[in-house]
Amino acid sequence: MVFDALPLDGSAVPLSDAQLTVHGTDAGALMGYSAAGGWGLDGDGRTDLALSAHGDDTRGANSGSACIFFGRRG
Repeated sequence: MVFDALPLDGSAVPLSDAQLTVHGTDAGALMGYSAAGGWGLDGDGRTDLALSAHGDDTRGANSGSACIFFGRRG
């Protein structure tokens, strides 16, 4: 997944160009299976990102979780 990158024309983006890599708690966590973003969740005027991990087992088998990444300047 590429977040906040242009152009949005469906072209390939090399993974070596990634500035951030997010890994789930384990291979079956499915981190990033669903994503939401493009707006500010906390009212600070910066774009934030929410990622789900449907298969996360931290609170029980396949209980799932969500992670919020708050945007910053710079």
